[in-house]
This record gives sequence, C-alpha cells and structure tokens, in this order.
Amino acid sequence: MLNLQMSHSKELAHMLILSLRVVFILVLLIFKNLHWTGMLFAKRANPYVNAFSQMEQLQVKCVQISKWKMVGQSNFSQRTKS
Repeated sequence: MLNLQMSHSKELAHMLILSLRVVFILVLLIFKNLHWTGMLFAKRANPYVNAFSQMEQLQVKCVQISKWKMVGQSNFSQRTKS
C-alpha cells in the first residue's frame, strides 16, 4: 500500500514538473512574440514611439480632411454651376 502511494506521488510530481515546463515555455513564447512586435515596454523603453505614432495618425487625419475639402469644393462648384 505504501509502495503504491509512493509511485502515485512520483507520477504526480512528474506530471507537475512537466506541466510547469509547458507553461514556462508558453510564457516565454508569448513574451518573445510581444517583445518582437514592440508592444511590450514600448512606452518605457522609447517615449518617442508613442509620439511618432500619434504624429502618423495626425498626418492621416490631415490627408483625409484635405480630401474631404477637395470633394466638398468640387461638389459645391458643381452645385453653383447648375
């Protein structure tokens, strides 16, 4: 009976170690993927990254607004001609 409990506890210990290894590897993979894409510690590592992305967003908005103005002006000139 005691021998059976010892082997059972050894199996549980091996399963626990194996599952901890799997979890550790998964966490490492997730960490590396986040680090490679620059999502992790982006604000702390480089404060200019956030400002640069905001500048890009502003540029896109300005281009959209200028396109809307051009479309609006052409629509207005077509309406006034007719």
